[in-house]
Amino acid sequence: MASRKQPPRKTNSSSSSSSFSSKKRSGGGIKKSKPRRRAPGTVVLLEIQNLQASSKLLFPKLPFQRLVRKISRDILDKEGLRFQKDVFNVLQEATESHIVSLFQDTKLVANHANRITIQPKDMHLAQRLRND
Repeated sequence: MASRKQPPRKTNSSSSSSSFSSKKRSGGGIKKSKPRRRAPGTVVLLEIQNLQASSKLLFPKLPFQRLVRKISRDILDKEGLRFQKDVFNVLQEATESHIVSLFQDTKLVANHANRITIQPKDMHLAQRLRND
């Protein structure tokens, strides 16, 4: 069976025009303002200040634990090594403090070369100066 077209509805012309004219247009009120954009670099500086002020760890705990277990398994060739809970915390604290101090030294080397951006050669020189 073929589909049939719906016949048009019969409406009273006076009531339909009055219903459209009585509706108010939206958008005539107060416009929402966009959030203010900060100057370039300001957000990064705020993030750095927040990270320096906090005492929480920088790396997530579980991925760090998996990495430590994998490295110890590869070096010692033993399956089923067991670690105490505090070992991971101590290792993570020591690792993060070493990495942070290495980046501080790298930044000093870059500043000495009158640059803002650190480069791999700055990292190599900082490691060489530290005898790492």
